[in-house]
Amino acid sequence: MEIDLVLTAAPSEATREAVKSLGSLDVGTALSPDDLSTVAEALNMSVDGDDEWKDEPLKIPHRDENEWENTHPLATIAFTVNKNDITDGHYVNVVKAIKWWRRTKTPDVEGPTSYPLEHIVGQCCPHDIDSVAEGVTRTLEELTGQFKTEAMAEETPTLPAHGLPKTPENDVLKQIDGVDFAAFYDEAEDAADLARTALEEEDKETSRDYWYQLFGEKFPPFGSDDDSDDGGEKAISVGSSSQVEDPSDHQFAASDS
Repeated sequence: MEIDLVLTAAPSEATREAVKSLGSLDVGTALSPDDLSTVAEALNMSVDGDDEWKDEPLKIPHRDENEWENTHPLATIAFTVNKNDITDGHYVNVVKAIKWWRRTKTPDVEGPTSYPLEHIVGQCCPHDIDSVAEGVTRTLEELTGQFKTEAMAEETPTLPAHGLPKTPENDVLKQIDGVDFAAFYDEAEDAADLARTALEEEDKETSRDYWYQLFGEKFPPFGSDDDSDDGGEKAISVGSSSQVEDPSDHQFAASDS
C-alpha cells in the first residue's frame, strides 16, 4: 500500500468536513454510483445546496520555489464528476488510458504528466463520445489541434486551474518548459494518428493489433485469453497507477449492435 501525504494550509470548517466526507477519491479510482452520491452530498451539489466550498481553495507547498500555491481539489473533483456524467462514464477511463500511454510509451519524454496531463485531457476530451476508444482518439486529436501553435513555437500553453482566478500563478502548466511540451506534443500527434487508424479499422484482429501498439503489452492481443465473449468488443481498461485493473463495465470499443 502506498500513501501520499500532502501538507495543506487549513481551510474553513465547512470545507474540512467536505474533504472528510470525500475520503480518498480521484480520477484514478472508478466512480461507482455510491461514489458519485458521496461526492454530490459532500459538495452539497443540489438545487438548494450550500456552495460555500466553491470559495475555499487550499494552499499546498511548492518545495522548489519554497512558497505556498493555491489549489482547489473540491472544484477539480466536481469537474471530474460532471465530465464523467456528461460522457456517460467514459471520461475517467479515457484519462486512465492516456496516462497509461504517457507513462509506458513515452517515459523518456519530458512534459506534462500526472495531474497536468489529466487537466489537458479534461480540456480536450469531447462530451459526445460513445466509448473509451473514441474518447482516447478524439482527445488526442483535439490536443494536437488545440495546442499546435504553441508546440510549433516551443511555448507552453496556459491552462487555468479549476475553481481559481485565471492568473499566471494559477496556471496548471506553468512548470512545464516549452521545449519539453513540444516534445510531448510530437508524441501525442503520432499517438493520435495510430489511435485513429485503430478506431477506423473494421477488422477486429487488425484493430486490436493497432491498439496493442499504442498501449503496449498489457493491452491483450486479439485471440488472447483476455478477450471477452462479445466478439472482442470489450477490452481491459489500463490502470491508473502501477498496476492494471478493470475499473468499470464500460466498453473500450463501441459495439456493432
